Amino acid sequence: MIRSVSLWHVTPVDLGVEFFDPSDTTLAADESLYRLVNDPELPVDKQAFSRQDYKAIQEMRRFLEEVRLRCSLRKNQATFVEQYPGIQGCIAKYQVAEQMFCYVLVNGTAVFFERGTPIPVEEERYFAINAFYERQVYEDDYCCNPEDSPRKKPLYDFLQLLWRCVGNKEFSYSASEKYGNRGVPYTLCITMVDIPDLVSNRVDLQMKKNFRALLDTSAFNNIYKKEQWNTIRERIDNDGIDDLELKELSETLVFADNWSGVLLAGDLEKNQTCITWLMEFEIFLQSQWLLFDAYSENIVRMELSSMQLQGILNRVEFVKIKLDNDISSNMEPSRHIMRNSLIRSSDINTIYERMHGLISNKLKLKIMGDERKKSRFALLSDLSLLIIALLQIYGVVGELLTKTTFTHNDLITMAVMAGITAVCVWVMIKGRN
Repeated sequence: MIRSVSLWHVTPVDLGVEFFDPSDTTLAADESLYRLVNDPELPVDKQAFSRQDYKAIQEMRRFLEEVRLRCSLRKNQATFVEQYPGIQGCIAKYQVAEQMFCYVLVNGTAVFFERGTPIPVEEERYFAINAFYERQVYEDDYCCNPEDSPRKKPLYDFLQLLWRCVGNKEFSYSASEKYGNRGVPYTLCITMVDIPDLVSNRVDLQMKKNFRALLDTSAFNNIYKKEQWNTIRERIDNDGIDDLELKELSETLVFADNWSGVLLAGDLEKNQTCITWLMEFEIFLQSQWLLFDAYSENIVRMELSSMQLQGILNRVEFVKIKLDNDISSNMEPSRHIMRNSLIRSSDINTIYERMHGLISNKLKLKIMGDERKKSRFALLSDLSLLIIALLQIYGVVGELLTKTTFTHNDLITMAVMAGITAVCVWVMIKGRN
């Protein structure tokens, strides 16, 4: 028997600035840094950090202090969460609304996480219909509706506050309302089905049909037309479930995911540890996904130097390596399975390859352009040296030009000088092409 069905949503946004370069730092975005940058009274030993790391700490402190100040002046203020959230790369966590939290990460992204309230289910046999209907309403509001709806107002208000606190943005396009729907590119849905008596290796067939429908989603094309719900019920009953991959995370919890979303089902109260693992990694993963997408959007709109492009390439390659190798020998098998499945279903490798290709190609073109500019400057330099050389023999040339009659030796001298000049010019031009 289903106790409740609810939807949780993860919504990443870009702040437009990276707080430090992960490929060139001694800083670790862990609990110690979380305390250091959020407590203005905590002393910072300048000698213990490199110049750039000390500057990064001061900038994070400035930004977070500005956020606290602006929150304190707001009527419906967000509150800072003192306890470190355990999310890799997180430097601040805020409670934005009763069920909504915001995580600020060192890579310059923020991730909003909202725990949905239980959805009324009309027929338990077809609970997927009510669940997907609520999901469609939520996602259409976030991804299609530009209006400041009550559902989105807490997120929009806090995002605007964060943008104001950042000040000068390094990447202005992705950290603006022009990106996605008013700065929100997408929202990921996690369907939570609380079934206290579920046994992982004996999931009911009808339950599997609902799970499969929620992940495939094709059965719900006409979800807004309630007169079509009988047809949807038939699809749920008749569609095959051979492609449904349920992963057992514990004796009473199963997990499934694909590009369209994530589903957890089982005794949610007794599996809080597994749920925490999933949310910690999902928030981190969506942060990285957005970072790669934001780079793709920004670099085609910005004029960056070859050094800046190489710096970006170094950072994203470092992040990708860390993402691929963020495992340990004592990691629980279910956690490892969950983590690898989320990476695969998110298609983050695809967005990474696209972004990496864009940056690499732009870097190559920039280097070629730099070489051509150097070539032009070198040609001018060579021409200048030629002119100086000619000026040094100006007297000889002038004497020859003032003569009314030329001897045989004069003609030979003039021919040799003209020949040498022509050869020099030809060599300079030929060498620069």
